[in-house]
Amino acid sequence: MQLVASLIGIDGVGRSMCLDCVKYGSCCSYEWNRVQDRVDCVFRLKKVEDIYYPEQQALNGGVDFKEDEEGGFNEFSMAVMSCGSRWINAECKGNSGHRYFLELHCGKEYCPECGLKDSKVHKKRVKKGMLRLNHIERFSTLTITVPKEFAEIFLERSKLDSFYKSGIRVAKEIGEGGFARIHFFGDKRETWLELHPHLNLLIVDGGYLEYEKLEDIKRSVGRSFRAIIGQDVPVNLHYQFYRKEGDVWLDSKGNKCKGNILRHKVKYITRATVGYERIKELEYGLKESLIELLEGDKESHKRIILMRWWGNMSNNKYKKTITEKLGAGALDGEGDGMLCPCCNSEMGFKLVDSFLVPPKDQMEEVSPGVYRVRKDTKMVGEDFKSVIKKGVCNV
Repeated sequence: MQLVASLIGIDGVGRSMCLDCVKYGSCCSYEWNRVQDRVDCVFRLKKVEDIYYPEQQALNGGVDFKEDEEGGFNEFSMAVMSCGSRWINAECKGNSGHRYFLELHCGKEYCPECGLKDSKVHKKRVKKGMLRLNHIERFSTLTITVPKEFAEIFLERSKLDSFYKSGIRVAKEIGEGGFARIHFFGDKRETWLELHPHLNLLIVDGGYLEYEKLEDIKRSVGRSFRAIIGQDVPVNLHYQFYRKEGDVWLDSKGNKCKGNILRHKVKYITRATVGYERIKELEYGLKESLIELLEGDKESHKRIILMRWWGNMSNNKYKKTITEKLGAGALDGEGDGMLCPCCNSEMGFKLVDSFLVPPKDQMEEVSPGVYRVRKDTKMVGEDFKSVIKKGVCNV
């Protein structure tokens, strides 16, 4: 198609571009037809070979997405290229007039937007994580690192999946629930481009591990590595324990932690570790292997799940767990995604393009990527018909 949503963060372009009239978010014919009939700009060219993406040059310099048999980018690169350009419009079905716009993101580890620390997607992960974990009074973290000389073996999905499951089995020996997330790289600048797979586990309600128990855990991890790699390898574990007294978090030695250590750990573990800037610099073979691991191969389309909740904090158990511990109403802050947070009325949803969304500074951001329309917000796109008759576009 001739108009594609721009990739937020590249060249500062935030709206769609018409190929022939070369206007960003201001082609009247495109916008009116798009709203009514979902068709392209009347000036569009016929040949697929002439399609031009404003973001293509920047992405080709980084991720090197392959073109499919029809000459277009595959669905994964298209998801990155359209990240942040599609929205969901949510409105109360009653007469309250409450209206929200939800910004859609691709969530890809290598996206220039989603792959950043403190991105909208990262903030959503932190918020959802804290909703499940805010009630806990003790937790531990366990990091299991793949030996450096065998790192590339774990780019095979089946082996990485086995490593993931073995780590969760070990965590179940320590606590009752929690979550795990795979990181592919470390933070040290001097080894920034070196593959460094490691599994981060946050474990809830587990007591402090004495030396003997930690040695048992090491032996268990060693047996898992032997099954995956085929030989004995040194085991590298990093373990920490924290408990809460009143409003203060203490470490295993009884020292006070700075700020909310639980939130800090959730934020650290849930961040993306591939990132757009890093993947641009990787060697081609490693880059291709990572994308295939994250997105699935062409035959099976199976991909690795980067983050998993387990035990009493799993998706189908955490609500019951928290309610049993804290009583009815403990999860009121989480709310029902299908009801209006203002009036608790049923809401209707529809997908819209970015040019129909008011500027963000004219709305109130109530949570990451969710914007509430204010009474003074000027809506766009609702009078396209009269605008086109006049031959003027005010978008």
